[in-house]
Amino acid sequence: EHTATNIRHCGAGAVANGTFVVNPLPQITSLTPTVTICEKDDNASFAFTMTGATKYSYRLVEHPAISATNVDVPTGGSGTISFNPSSLADGTYTFLLIAKSEHGCQHALNATLKVNNMPSLTIPDIAAQCYPAASFTVGYTPVDAARVLWKVDGKFNDEWQLHNVPNPGFGEKEFVVNTTGWTAGTYTLR
Repeated sequence: EHTATNIRHCGAGAVANGTFVVNPLPQITSLTPTVTICEKDDNASFAFTMTGATKYSYRLVEHPAISATNVDVPTGGSGTISFNPSSLADGTYTFLLIAKSEHGCQHALNATLKVNNMPSLTIPDIAAQCYPAASFTVGYTPVDAARVLWKVDGKFNDEWQLHNVPNPGFGEKEFVVNTTGWTAGTYTLR
């Protein structure tokens, strides 16, 4: 109830009643906190659950072209948002999800999208080898590689080892190629 009084304190001039409605906020109750992909990947997905929302919007804050607005919330309030991030460079991006109720109330929550460099490997020219050598050494330089796998003519060769350890790891600078059982010819190292 509201009472109006004039500036000269002449008493109550009018009494009026008013009502107002307080609508509940929608809630994003879960959102995948971090998604990590590689450059040029064509899919990134964030799982979510929300209550009290009828629509949602999302966007990458640093790359607003990746966005959607007023998407219907799935029955049950849980879903997955997938998009194509292949245009994104190496870096960290903020994923913003906004839940909206039928009354216009909103709740927002951030998550992180990490885009990692594609690993690369530089292999210098390999000098001709004498047959039947038991092995030879290949020098190489890995960049952003956690593991290096070797192929000859498109096939993995389990006999190849790095310092007597199968499947060489990051940071090594040479690879010993076991050529036992090979015949004379030209091979492609990948």
